[in-house]
Amino acid sequence: MSLPLPTTSYEKKLDGTLEDTTAIQFVTRNMHGPSTITLSPSTTSYEKKLDDTLGDIICSAICHPECEYTWSKVGTTGTVRTNAILNLGQLTRQEAGSYICTATNPSSSTTRTGPTVVVEVICKSNDLIHSYNIESISF
Repeated sequence: MSLPLPTTSYEKKLDGTLEDTTAIQFVTRNMHGPSTITLSPSTTSYEKKLDDTLGDIICSAICHPECEYTWSKVGTTGTVRTNAILNLGQLTRQEAGSYICTATNPSSSTTRTGPTVVVEVICKSNDLIHSYNIESISF
């Protein structure tokens, strides 16, 4: 890495001599992370009834500059959420599945994935799909 050279500057004193007033300033950018991802709450397996609400799950990592977060659902393409908070709201059958948080350092593009969060949605007994014996139906 090359550092810019400072511009030399002088100030003329009353006695006619020159004084070097060059100031050298270095700015360092400490980029690191993301390190270990943590979830709050730390629970990674949820079993909820249909229409229940799953509380927020917050993903965090030590990262400088601040990490960017995404949540994705395993087995699907695309992103479920583009922030640190997984909020599925009122659960339907479609929310059942496994979710993963990914933290990305925007300066270095370094990524790290967190633990898998499994959401099971239990259907109520009256939501069962009924099957019929076709032989017993008369026309």
